Amino acid sequence: MIKYTDFNEEQTRKASVFVGNNFEKFNKRWSSMSNRNSKTSWNWVAFFFAPFWFGYRKMHLFAISYIIFDAIMTTLSSINEYNFGVYIVIQLITLAVTIAIPIYANYLYLVRANETINSTKTDKELETKGGTNGGFVVLYLLVLILSNVTIELTFSTTSNC
Repeated sequence: MIKYTDFNEEQTRKASVFVGNNFEKFNKRWSSMSNRNSKTSWNWVAFFFAPFWFGYRKMHLFAISYIIFDAIMTTLSSINEYNFGVYIVIQLITLAVTIAIPIYANYLYLVRANETINSTKTDKELETKGGTNGGFVVLYLLVLILSNVTIELTFSTTSNC
């Protein structure tokens, strides 16, 4: 487990460069998690906007994984909407993931920060690999909408035949 309180002064400085403007918020959360020897905390933005938060924080693997998960769950829900038992299981799995993401989001971000800090030579590289990018929020929003519309059109067409 990565403990933020084990970061030396230089690693903390680099974490500040990596995170950017909101560093104090993450500094407090990561310190609190480390002091509790825990990987858990709560991130409200990740709860309500998981793929967009991941994209904004340049955690693209998680954003894309969430969108794929959402597409699979939406497809399975559409296929099984009349099979109540299967539908409920799908919804419970979705709920569990929806709750797990904000519980671990801050730790996942710490892991990404640590990996980037350890693999990056310059502050400019840290700023580029870290920080935020609102453009990815828009991109992932469009991908999520397109995915869900495609699934809806596919299954509404087949179920009306």
